[in-house]
Amino acid sequence: MLIKRGVEPRAGLWALPSGFIEQGETPESAIVREVFEETGSHCMPGRLISAATHDDHVFGHVLVLAYCAVPVGSGLAAGDDALDAQWFETSALPPMAFASHIEIIRTAELTSESELDSDLERNG
Repeated sequence: MLIKRGVEPRAGLWALPSGFIEQGETPESAIVREVFEETGSHCMPGRLISAATHDDHVFGHVLVLAYCAVPVGSGLAAGDDALDAQWFETSALPPMAFASHIEIIRTAELTSESELDSDLERNG
């Protein structure tokens, strides 16, 4: 699931649904909120697959947490700051806004199906 960015930086390119954790939110509740705001889709957060820091010229020092999430329902509709929201095969990604998102997708591909299945069973 990717969104076509409607705002800078990198407007018009594709990215994973993402955003910042708001005061009082857990990472998992931020995932649910951000995915819904940007795609209109509900999701169930799963396994943390990546944690990395980097220095951003706009936001300063940033901690990036990447989780697998399972969609609940099938509809996608661009919302919030997205121009579009679509599913893509990992072998046919569109032009991506951020190299870090490509790395996250590749890391997720290495997560075994049995690990993801156990997350689903544990989370209901």
